[in-house]
Amino acid sequence: MAAPPGVPEPLWGRLQKGVEVLAGVDRIRVLCHYDGDGAASAAILATALARWGKSFHVSLTTVIDDEVLARVREEGNAAYVFADMGVGQLDAIEGLGRPAVVLDHHKPTRDATAAVHANPHLAGIDGAHGACGATLSWAFAMAVDPRNRDLAGAAMAGAIADRQHVPAYDGMNAPLFEEAVRVGLLRKERGPAIPDRPL
Repeated sequence: MAAPPGVPEPLWGRLQKGVEVLAGVDRIRVLCHYDGDGAASAAILATALARWGKSFHVSLTTVIDDEVLARVREEGNAAYVFADMGVGQLDAIEGLGRPAVVLDHHKPTRDATAAVHANPHLAGIDGAHGACGATLSWAFAMAVDPRNRDLAGAAMAGAIADRQHVPAYDGMNAPLFEEAVRVGLLRKERGPAIPDRPL
């Protein structure tokens, strides 16, 4: 499959590499950030992995620390996926000694050497506004199977949770959203603008 609209070829190549790494494993441990973007990422990844026929366990967590890593290391997982987190813990993730895919939009201090690191910053997109964990997870899901594009709603919900729709989608989000509208997966509607402060 060709890269979806708005997904740069270098990033698409990393996502496809992640699919290749996970293709031969049977049990995948998925850790996502506990906020709205991370929860949307978890929903997308769980659906895509279930459709793929993979055995998996998904958790939301606030941090990737020694305690969390020790726990998942003892579980006997064949591979790991980290979404909406992981760029600050690449050393520890690569130290797990198993295949790992990191789908994170936060600015990295370095690229991974052993893990597959799909990050919009590495492809010239500002992850602070142009892509989120959920839109990366959605692109990964489409690399698994193009039919997973029907998970557009969860991806855009993650972008909204990260306030990436204000004032408008851009970066990778905009063309993905427009394509989802074009094929009838989503529709644009006018609604109230809820302020980002206590009501």
